[in-house]
Amino acid sequence: TFFWAGHPMAGPALNYAQGVARANQFARPLRADDVRFVEILDRVRSDRNFKAFVMTNFTVTHSPYQTSRLARFRNRYPQEGRAIPAATVEKYARLHRRNHLGLSWNTAATIQRLGLTPAEVRELKDVLELLYRSNVSELDRRFGAVVSAVRARGLLEESLILFTADHGELLFREGAPFQWSHSMQLAREVLNVPLLIRAPGLKPGIHEGVTRSIDVFPTMMGLSGIPVPEASGVPGVDLSEALVAGEPGPDLRAYSHTTILVRSVFKRMHSAGRRADWEFARALFPSEDPSLIWVALREGDTVYKIRRPDGGDWRREAFDLRRDPWEARDLFDAADPGHAEAMARLSDYKADLLKTYREGEEAERLLPAEREARALRELGYIR
Repeated sequence: TFFWAGHPMAGPALNYAQGVARANQFARPLRADDVRFVEILDRVRSDRNFKAFVMTNFTVTHSPYQTSRLARFRNRYPQEGRAIPAATVEKYARLHRRNHLGLSWNTAATIQRLGLTPAEVRELKDVLELLYRSNVSELDRRFGAVVSAVRARGLLEESLILFTADHGELLFREGAPFQWSHSMQLAREVLNVPLLIRAPGLKPGIHEGVTRSIDVFPTMMGLSGIPVPEASGVPGVDLSEALVAGEPGPDLRAYSHTTILVRSVFKRMHSAGRRADWEFARALFPSEDPSLIWVALREGDTVYKIRRPDGGDWRREAFDLRRDPWEARDLFDAADPGHAEAMARLSDYKADLLKTYREGEEAERLLPAEREARALRELGYIR
């Protein structure tokens, strides 16, 4: 087993790379020409008894979105963003870099402080979407190079390759509490992440059922022909049989929740930027009381939520994602037995989260202060 950690908040110090020998842990994202990776591929090709599990994470599309990938993107896709002049891109990219915390966490007040007109907000939106697309393209290029290295050694047809993400990204959407972000609001764009799998015996197709992050590992084991020991404690469901057969598979429920603005992290973010950048976030999450978290449940095409998006009373909501992908029409009906049952399950889920959190409160700090600050700085949250 080998692990390349390309994310400052997803490395061995936070209990990632479990079971991986220290000598096989690398504090960098995987590159196709990495010497150790090339050695692994060459050994797999020469030694038929050798098998390897390689995992990596990238941090390419994280806000604030980088401009360094735009030229390559426009050369490859000349029609993309052609109507946006270079000077406009630079203007709003610079504005976003200087104000991205406020634009994400206190959007309306920051737009007012910057004196942006509705036309300028539209230009900002278009530029940031273009930058994000160029960053996604760069991620595709890097991961594609890794896959190409596997193909070049004739190993593609005997390899299991899986690509997924820890979260998506909300760019700009009217009515969303936070814009250009991936935290604290359970948005569809954030919860729906890619899950792309290429494996021997797997035909091209789309799995229509609900899948969850916890299903990834057991499904990989199933596609590799390795049973999950019952006593292992591995959560999730092995979807391999359904994927190979092209069937819907089990009817799964997907739960999700926001995090807590933990005091130590908030203090560092607050002290590194403008106090006003965090005022709206603090109105919704005024303390680190875990009961303030929002929760959601996806059943088929319906998503149920318990949240308070304006900082007022808690709302119980239901949205039909097939007919209403932007979650504009709340369909929750307390008199509907199906809605009431789903909401009871969601309430129980939140109660379990609170119980578990409070039992482990004494372990709040996961990183020493200086390493926490360095990781937050690498992600652009503090300066």
